[in-house]
Amino acid sequence: MKPLSKNGAPKATNVSTRRTIRRRRRTNQSTAKRTTRNCIPEDPQQLDSIRPNRRLVRAASNRARRHLAASDFIDIPADERRSVICDGESISYDDVTGAFKANRIERAVNWFQAIGHDTKAVVPEYLQQKVSDGYILDNLYNQGKLIRMQSEYGTAQVNAPLERQLLNKAVEDNAAVVSEREFQSVWNESHEFRTIISERVVGFCFFNEDIFIPADPYGRAGPWLNVILKK
Repeated sequence: MKPLSKNGAPKATNVSTRRTIRRRRRTNQSTAKRTTRNCIPEDPQQLDSIRPNRRLVRAASNRARRHLAASDFIDIPADERRSVICDGESISYDDVTGAFKANRIERAVNWFQAIGHDTKAVVPEYLQQKVSDGYILDNLYNQGKLIRMQSEYGTAQVNAPLERQLLNKAVEDNAAVVSEREFQSVWNESHEFRTIISERVVGFCFFNEDIFIPADPYGRAGPWLNVILKK
């Protein structure tokens, strides 16, 4: 009679069998991870499997900076380029100093415009009082690169009314969104919102006040930047 394991299953009686079992377990675990990444969760608490956290975004940006700039491989025909909406409050926030800097919004807008995409920043009206260089917001507004929206006060991480306006604008323009928000508070409001959050949100990081956009915003298994920015 074969010996039993703790869960009552027969123990593997030879090295070859044990190796086969371990290989199957690894294959099943790998398949489960791929399935999780490729599915849109119904529960917003599962968003970590869809939207990478700040640490992963920084790691992806560092890879892009070391090996190639993301803009070096983006070659999308002009009529297939998706418009881009920059989340001004999220982009302007310096998580090291806690300050809001309008020059970061300008650099984000310029980065995407430089690779040929129609780009606008969306900011809440109250951001004008948060930034020290508010004249930059005025300049962007006068150039038609900035949209001011009325919104309740929130933070750079969570502001449901502003998030709703950002995503509605993205749905209307079929646009990508540049933001570090998780959008958990509006995840369940519509299928269109879930699609944008899980497929069209681009993270970023700043280094010496230069913006870096990862080539793989969702990790290596998710949609890459050149796919996100193509209609």
